[in-house]
Amino acid sequence: MSSSEWQPQEPASASFGRRDLPDVEHGRRRVALTWSQRWLVIAALAGSLALIALALCVFVLPDRIVQAPSGLSELHGADRVQAETALEQTRNNVRGTLVQAVGGCLLLLTFAVGFGQVIVARQGQLVDRFTKTIEQLGSNEVDVRLGAIYALQQIAHRREYARPVAEILVAYLKTAGEREEDGTVERRTRPVFGTGARGQPLRLAPDLQAALRILVKEELWATAVGRRLDLSYIAVPGADLDGADLTGVVLLHAVLDGASLQGAHLRSADLRCVSMRGANLTGADLSRSDLSAATLDGATLTAAHLDDTLLVHASCVGTTLLRAHLRFADLTNADLRRATLNGADLANAVLADATLHDVDLAGATLTDVRRIDSAALARVDLTAADIDPDTRQAISEALLEPGTSAS
Repeated sequence: MSSSEWQPQEPASASFGRRDLPDVEHGRRRVALTWSQRWLVIAALAGSLALIALALCVFVLPDRIVQAPSGLSELHGADRVQAETALEQTRNNVRGTLVQAVGGCLLLLTFAVGFGQVIVARQGQLVDRFTKTIEQLGSNEVDVRLGAIYALQQIAHRREYARPVAEILVAYLKTAGEREEDGTVERRTRPVFGTGARGQPLRLAPDLQAALRILVKEELWATAVGRRLDLSYIAVPGADLDGADLTGVVLLHAVLDGASLQGAHLRSADLRCVSMRGANLTGADLSRSDLSAATLDGATLTAAHLDDTLLVHASCVGTTLLRAHLRFADLTNADLRRATLNGADLANAVLADATLHDVDLAGATLTDVRRIDSAALARVDLTAADIDPDTRQAISEALLEPGTSAS
């Protein structure tokens, strides 16, 4: 696939604001409102109960708790007055104790209501901070956008915000459009080969690099969402993803030219039509991945694991596959011109209609290779390759009979 053929299907946008976050802000405000209403109901109910309890403590419970002695009615004069005074004093003591108890409960209730109001206020502040941070992602200043991304990382420490933040960062990576650099506007989807327009090493914008690191390297997506990460159509040339766990990731039509993916885990990934020109994938695990129609021109895949990988119609012009593991890989119609396959393991690989002009196969293992087109081997030096007798005989027969293929 040529660089001119690649066209993203999703329009990029340079702005990113609240409109890119449907229902999240309103949902969080509804949460804060619910908490506020809940505390108001609790406070009103508790206040009503407190008034009822106070009335009972003053007018009802003392007489029930301290009842008049049975012989009080038989007393007369000073004895009766003294007995009634003692009874009333006892009831007053009980009344005072009950009122103090109700007062203590009211104090605890006041503390609880105040604490609830603090929680509601903090929730509202967090919602406001969340909203303002989203707005800052649409800034034209890279330092403002970078600060917003780190602020979102802090907000994501709260469990209820982790998933929205992860989804926002994915949306940001997909919608980040044109950026002004050195006075010129450069489309980040333009073809590159590991270097910028002026020949300098390619570097990803710091805000996009931070979003990728938080999502992938710090595993925000894996812990908050858990399902397969879809980064289709993102353009992050020069990204640093060394050692990142991208197992099962979807990078359909993504641009990672000049990216560093040394030791990255890309097992079972969907990498169809991905562009990785000049990328460093040394030691990366791409087993069982789909790299159909991928562009890997000039990429380094030294000791990379590509077992059972689909590389149908892949462009690997000048690609370094030194000691790469390509067992059972399907390289049908792959363009391997000037590729370096020294010491590569191609056992049981499919090389039907593959372009192998000027390929270096010194020390490569070609045992039980299936469907090798004779024309593809016309300009290949196989003298130093490790080929089993049956495969060598099949190749010899194919070369002697043009138009047939070794199988």
